[in-house]
Amino acid sequence: MARAPIVFNGNLDVDPVPVELFGKTYSIRQVTKTVQKRLEDIQDRLNQAAQNDDADGDAVVAILADGIDALLAIEGQHRTPAKKVLMDRWEADKLSLTQLQQIFEGLQEEELEARPT
Repeated sequence: MARAPIVFNGNLDVDPVPVELFGKTYSIRQVTKTVQKRLEDIQDRLNQAAQNDDADGDAVVAILADGIDALLAIEGQHRTPAKKVLMDRWEADKLSLTQLQQIFEGLQEEELEARPT
């Protein structure tokens, strides 16, 4: 007796993972082709900055903020991109480079866990 085929044309979406970032609400985007391409570009920029002894701290922060922005979709009534929230806090001296790295890495880990298996 032939086994029935496995069909993948149904809903493979996952429930959005909510994220509150300094009072603003976002959700973690699924890593589609476009998001993956942005993340690869960001990783290349981070690698270049790491190899450059003259790399400006503000430039590294902006790259990390781009990565976080790539992973987060705006939710709720506000229209503030995550990058703006992060850069404003950085400029106000209320956010460290280590904290930004932790946010970026934590979001990537959460996205991986949210993927359907």
